[in-house]
Amino acid sequence: MAALYGNTLTIAVPKAYYYARRYVDADGTWREARGSDWVRGAWERTPDGKTCHWQTDPPVHNPARYCYAPVRRQVGDEWVSTDPTTGNEVIQRIEPGRQ
Repeated sequence: MAALYGNTLTIAVPKAYYYARRYVDADGTWREARGSDWVRGAWERTPDGKTCHWQTDPPVHNPARYCYAPVRRQVGDEWVSTDPTTGNEVIQRIEPGRQ
């Protein structure tokens, strides 16, 4: 997670026409720019070592928790994963600074 602090995580889901910029902070929070809208959330490490993220604002009933095993990343890294809910390809990249 440390590589994300002070930097920008871009998230793209081409099939869903979705693009966002996420800013992750060491205090267990994140905020995400989705066009002109802002969404906020929280993250935590679980006892089994996974990192989980979920939305807190605007509030949602029973928010989805996305949990994954941590992988060491650095600025400039790009990776592709699959959304566990939709099966869509998700492209993520760590950009330097807050953009």
